[in-house]
Amino acid sequence: MTLSTCMRCNGRGFNNCTACAGAGSTRIQRSRLGFNGRTEYYYQQLPCSGCAATGRIRCVFCNGAGRVPQSGTKPQPTQNPVAQDASPTTQAVWIPQEFKFVPEQFARHPSTDGTWATLWQSGALDVGVSWMPAGRFYLDGFQRDRWLNLTGEKGEVLPLRIFVPSAGAVRGMWV
Repeated sequence: MTLSTCMRCNGRGFNNCTACAGAGSTRIQRSRLGFNGRTEYYYQQLPCSGCAATGRIRCVFCNGAGRVPQSGTKPQPTQNPVAQDASPTTQAVWIPQEFKFVPEQFARHPSTDGTWATLWQSGALDVGVSWMPAGRFYLDGFQRDRWLNLTGEKGEVLPLRIFVPSAGAVRGMWV
């Protein structure tokens, strides 16, 4: 089994705590009645209960190991290089290939680092690309039996098309 770096924690095995942003403590606003009879507001620094004041949360995707099993679902470039022009040097052209999602395993884009997708048993699909925060798509509301393009919150087209069948495995295609 081949292991690759966990894309969610960049191989660290942990992420910054989302409750305290990695600080290990949180500030809460408090109020009290002052000596002059007026309400005073102040901030109190408290240890973060989300991370036990460490500022870190163990990565749930790699279970703190920093590495995850390679899904084996990434498409391979075509074996037939296609010339871009008549010059003696040729370049291989990557042709998108369909793949089946394996639940709870990462499918990585074959030519773009930091681009991945994971299908969960719950039917949620997480997609991460290097140029925006990871997004979650719940497939139960998607149209069935047709290829669909995915878009981010701001309408950005993601480099993944999916096919949600009426029965059988969800398929994907990196674009």
